[in-house]
Parts: sequence; C-alpha cells; structure tokens
Amino acid sequence: MKRRLYDHQWYFEKNRGVAKGEDPTAPRLHGQVCGNTKGRFREGKYMTTSKMIEKRNWLAIAQLFGPSRETPPEFHDADNRLIGDELVNLDPIDWHSKDTIRLGARIGCRFPEVSEGDFLRTFGDLANRRAAA
Repeated sequence: MKRRLYDHQWYFEKNRGVAKGEDPTAPRLHGQVCGNTKGRFREGKYMTTSKMIEKRNWLAIAQLFGPSRETPPEFHDADNRLIGDELVNLDPIDWHSKDTIRLGARIGCRFPEVSEGDFLRTFGDLANRRAAA
C-alpha cells in the first residue's frame, strides 16, 4: 500500500507537470495530502468524511508550505486520470469507474526502495524549502 502511494505521487508529479504560474512544489504536495486518505477511502471517495480529511490535510500542508488554500481543481482531474492509467496497468477493482479518462502515464514496475527513495527525497526537498523560507 505504502509503495503504491509512493509510486502514485511520483507518476502524478512526472506526468502532470507544473502549470504556468503554479508553485513548482504544489504537485509534490499532492502526494502528501493523499497519504492518509487514498488507500483507505478511494472506494468511498464520495463520502463526506474522505473529503473532509483530504481538505484538512491540504490546509495543514498549505499552512506549512504556502500553496493555495484550496486543492486546485486541475489536481483532482489529473489525479482521477492517473488512476485511470493505474487501472489499465495494475489490478482493476470492482468499484473503479469504467469511464475514467486517462492521463497518459506509462505505469511500470519500480523497485520498492526506488519508490520510497523518490518519495522521501521529495519530502526532504519540501522540508528544506520550508527551512530556507
């Protein structure tokens, strides 16, 4: 589960890119927001509890690192599209939407230590950025 989250964040950042005028760390922060919700709540994504937890996580991260106080709508769109790519390349589950529009990421096999290293490096970059501010 943890490895899949690490990979999801890595693919999100690499395939979505950074929009013009956007804080370049914002896509990285997306993975930190999802860390406590995706694996447990994706099936019940429409549950109020899931949305409240996700919003609370984003607000806490926004306070620390300074991105927008709202999760950008483009992030939700890219996140859902990346999940479509994961569905094609990983194990589909009954509750996955059949009409998900894909982001176009090529999901491959990554070693767990590589996934974890990328995730921790991203976290370190964010922590160093905050310390320098």
